[in-house]
Amino acid sequence: MTQRPDCKLKLLVVEPDPSFGGGSEAVMLSLAGGLAERGHEITLLHERDGSMLENYLALSTRVVRAPLPGFSFRAPLRTLACVLRIGRLARQLGSDVIVSSHLGFLRHAALIRLASGV
Repeated sequence: MTQRPDCKLKLLVVEPDPSFGGGSEAVMLSLAGGLAERGHEITLLHERDGSMLENYLALSTRVVRAPLPGFSFRAPLRTLACVLRIGRLARQLGSDVIVSSHLGFLRHAALIRLASGV
C-alpha cells in the first residue's frame, strides 16, 4: 500500500492479552506508539486486561474489548464468528491495516483479508 505523506493510516491492533513478557508484544507497542506520534489512528482490540493496557490507553484513539478466541478447527463456528467480528469492526472504523504480535492470529488475518478486504 502506498500512502501520500499527508495521508494518515488507521490501524487496528489485535492483541488478545496486551502484556509485557515477549519481544513481539514490545515491538508491537513500540510500533503503535511511533505511528500514533506521527498522527496515525490506533485502535486496540483486546480480550483481557494485560500489563500493557495502560500504555495502549495513552496512545490509542479507542480501545475495544471483545472475545478473541484462538483459531480452532474443532470449533469452526467460534473461529468464524471471531473473524467476522474483527472484520466488521475494521470496516466500521475504516481501518487500513490490521496488525497483531500474536502468531496465533495469522490464520485469522488470512480469513479477515478474504472476508473484508482489510
